[in-house]
Amino acid sequence: MAWLRELAKHLLKFHYDEPHFSAKEGQVLAYETASLYGLVLTDKRKVSYAGIDPKISREIFIRSALVEEQMRSNAPFYQHNKALRKQFTELEEKSRRRDLLANDDAIYDFYEQRIPEKVVNMASFDHWRKQAEKKNPQLLYAPELVFRMSELDQDAALQFPDRIHWEGVDYALRYRFEPGHAEDGISLRLPVAVLNRVPHFRFDWLVPGVLAEKCEVLIKSLPKQYRRALVPVPQTVAALMPLLKESHFMQKDIALEQALATIIQK
Repeated sequence: MAWLRELAKHLLKFHYDEPHFSAKEGQVLAYETASLYGLVLTDKRKVSYAGIDPKISREIFIRSALVEEQMRSNAPFYQHNKALRKQFTELEEKSRRRDLLANDDAIYDFYEQRIPEKVVNMASFDHWRKQAEKKNPQLLYAPELVFRMSELDQDAALQFPDRIHWEGVDYALRYRFEPGHAEDGISLRLPVAVLNRVPHFRFDWLVPGVLAEKCEVLIKSLPKQYRRALVPVPQTVAALMPLLKESHFMQKDIALEQALATIIQK
């Protein structure tokens, strides 16, 4: 059909489907169908979409390559912005929230306001970026506010540490926020070589960011005659937290339930 396509190219009708960004080719591609009076000459032929619809190509390029991080690049701004996204994604997992990382539209707006209309693929992007960064090296470095949707506690890193240190051993922690999944919550990576050094009760205390919530659950599970003296439970737990931290029970490898009971009795 190649000869017919060439001979009747002025009569052909073209239709384009599924425009998408190809990280391998660094450009937006689409599937082209060419027909002559209803007769399909070529189907699902991959073509560059930039010359067909540069406006849509630019939008897809920004959203897929930059916002969704499909681009293959070691550019410093790109690594910086990826690290910011990763930071807030991990904090959402740790704090069991879904309101820290900004949505993709907010991140798209950051890039869209800075990248000119002529940029429709990796080649045009790199050419423009290298010239633009000579005037403003920080042009595409996103500030934290672009990726942050909600306020963040300043001590979040202390509340949700990446590891627990105990008697010379660092136990790595992994956080996952996916209710119903077998690994939902906090998982601890335990080296086989230190099995005989694992504390009996330290891990019952979890991490500071969820300790109060666990204490509330423990108190609410008490029989009514004991629980009655501790209501309202959230206020009771708020008063207990400083005492628990000052008691140093955690450092002594004492069960959380025993520490709570001792402080409540006092």
